[in-house]
Amino acid sequence: MVKKLSLYVVLSLLWCNNVMGGIDIFADNKRLDYNFICTSPDKAIKNDWSNIWNKFGFIRFGSGINKVLLYSSWDTKGKIYNFHSALVEKNELNEEDYEFSYIWHGIYFPITYKSGEKGSIIHTNILSKLKRHDQYYRAEKYIKIPKEKYETLKRFQDDALQQTDKKNYISAMQRNRKIIENLASKSYSEGNLDKEFGTACKLE
Repeated sequence: MVKKLSLYVVLSLLWCNNVMGGIDIFADNKRLDYNFICTSPDKAIKNDWSNIWNKFGFIRFGSGINKVLLYSSWDTKGKIYNFHSALVEKNELNEEDYEFSYIWHGIYFPITYKSGEKGSIIHTNILSKLKRHDQYYRAEKYIKIPKEKYETLKRFQDDALQQTDKKNYISAMQRNRKIIENLASKSYSEGNLDKEFGTACKLE
């Protein structure tokens, strides 16, 4: 009887951990909670997904009002998702063509600008769900920022990556997102958009 009770407890804990915990955000993963593939809008209109331009995913952490999404790019060589690099915000849209959007930001250096010079950028992504199709439109904006601003953001990012506790890590990512978002908005309004383009995406 004791053995049966112990086995029941263990199985119950395993089941709860799987349901409540989901995918481990600190693990190497080949599948995430949301897995997207993207191609050119022209091909997507024809429902032609034979030429995939890129792939990325979101992983969930927490539940209810405390649930957050983390963005991960896809490593085509290793066939695995890279460690997540940004916090994703979901916004409901009151628009004719779109239901909601996901927004996230990345920072990169060095990047070659349209002018041929190299510098730092904030890479802002807006993934909007179409109302009448099971597809999304991904708008990407490359916004120029000063090198010293990038270095500050990179230090904040590195500090977050040093966190071994998941909740502390998420808190650090949330703080960083607000800082990056404010700088992206300011730099964009000052006319520092370097380039932008769009792709069509869908859940894999």
